[in-house]
Amino acid sequence: MSDQLLPHPLTALRAGLGLTGAQYLDRLDDVHFALGYGRMAKGRQKVSRWENGVNSPELPARYAMGRLHGIPREAVTELGWPDFLLLAFPVDRPVLDSPWTLAGTVTAVAAAARGGSMQDRRGFLIASGATLSGLATSWSLALAEPAAALPAVPAKAAANTRLTPALLDVLEQRLDDLRRLDDVLGGARLRQTAVAEYELLNGLAAQTGQHGPLEHRLLSLLAESARMCGWLQFDTGHHARAQRFYITALRASASAGDHQVGANTLAFMAIQVYSKGNPQEAVDLVRTAQDATARKTTPRVKSMLHARAARALSKTTARTEYARGPHDDDPPWSYWLNEGVMRSVNLFQRGSVSRLPYCLAA
Repeated sequence: MSDQLLPHPLTALRAGLGLTGAQYLDRLDDVHFALGYGRMAKGRQKVSRWENGVNSPELPARYAMGRLHGIPREAVTELGWPDFLLLAFPVDRPVLDSPWTLAGTVTAVAAAARGGSMQDRRGFLIASGATLSGLATSWSLALAEPAAALPAVPAKAAANTRLTPALLDVLEQRLDDLRRLDDVLGGARLRQTAVAEYELLNGLAAQTGQHGPLEHRLLSLLAESARMCGWLQFDTGHHARAQRFYITALRASASAGDHQVGANTLAFMAIQVYSKGNPQEAVDLVRTAQDATARKTTPRVKSMLHARAARALSKTTARTEYARGPHDDDPPWSYWLNEGVMRSVNLFQRGSVSRLPYCLAA
């Protein structure tokens, strides 16, 4: 898994425009002036300080960014810095904004694997804070809604592949084989294979527009496939794509009425969130999974969720104490604990001679 710091959304937007920090500031200054806010102070490191989290732009500068990137003014105010910048990436909108219905799942599933090279290079999360917790809540609420009440989506005109228990058995075995290969080979070798498997399941799911036991089982397989794609994308540092797959897995699990696959997805999303330095958000994700599966899962799954919650909680407590700052009476042997260590993701690094199973490695 990539140990590099996750880049800022503004960094990705600048890269998409092909602008240096100075060039971007010049363009932003023109918009700032056109909006009636006057000329901006142009420090040489102004943009880099925004992107590194040292400083935050003033509200007029944020409004100018919103205008520059086509983001509504009210969204700039409501979402705050830097979350409003995420609206500038249209490839994410179907995954984030589709309704929590079967039709919305089909839309999100089709969109999850799309994205150009710039999207592949993005290392930040496409959802955090209120957006992330809202997605988890929507998943929980969608699970509570009877599947029969959800509107069906018209099936594609292409000739349908008849779903049978035998076909689904084969597809399920293929996913299990892929999981076990990941224990040995890892994301770099399996990422494209997993996406191909996801697209196969997507093609089958797109041909059905109804709810039934076989259709729900197919959607569960699709959800697990998306979850696996998310993990393998995360394992290779493709964080934006990973989160698109994870959110799609939540949607498919809700349409299937599968609490366990969705809860496992939230647990894996928690790994990604606390690796970015937001352990409390990770705790909230796991708590949502635990609440939704309290009476609907096995002791082993409950154990896994408790373990993931404990990992996130330990990071929350550690960061809270670290934020209180150094003290004159700190023992000399504690010198090694610094911000870089606090950002560390894994105690066990993947890629060792003997790889841990994917569920333990993070």
